Amino acid sequence: MAAFVVLIAAALGVLWVGDILMDRSMSIAVVAEAPLYSLPPQDYPAVNAQLGTLKPGESVKVTRMGYGKDFQAFRVETHSGLEGWVISGKGVEIRRRG
Repeated sequence: MAAFVVLIAAALGVLWVGDILMDRSMSIAVVAEAPLYSLPPQDYPAVNAQLGTLKPGESVKVTRMGYGKDFQAFRVETHSGLEGWVISGKGVEIRRRG
């Protein structure tokens, strides 16, 4: 029984790592001013502070991705090290999927 639990845990770990790697293979482009939020919008927080605004052409690195009702959100990191969430279609476009 213990071996079965270890096997299931290992399989879930592999799936989780694969999910992260797939998210990080995504590429987005900032095409218009885009709000950068502190919390994942797909969790529908009651209040979601805006950390800043991304400028058109600004380069960002995608670190995670999530889905909400009728939208896709990306956790990004800017060159200055600021991390937050953007919503596809609100100033950002998906350029490449993994």
